[in-house]
Amino acid sequence: MLEFLRPEDTVVVTDLTRLSRYTKDLIEITELIFQKGAHLKSLKEHGWIQPQHMEKCYLLFSLELLNLKEI
Repeated sequence: MLEFLRPEDTVVVTDLTRLSRYTKDLIEITELIFQKGAHLKSLKEHGWIQPQHMEKCYLLFSLELLNLKEI
């Protein structure tokens, strides 16, 4: 899916942990989505995750750590 993303596409996930089970991979995938100019929306977190709000995104990742495996 990631290789086919275009600017202004939207990736919708039920939960950020659906993108990856590993924290490092989750951060890399999220950054790749933003680099391609696409948007990310998580239904569990009730909103859009935007590149200018990456601090909030990292906070959400931190909160999800209990559900993710370590690297």
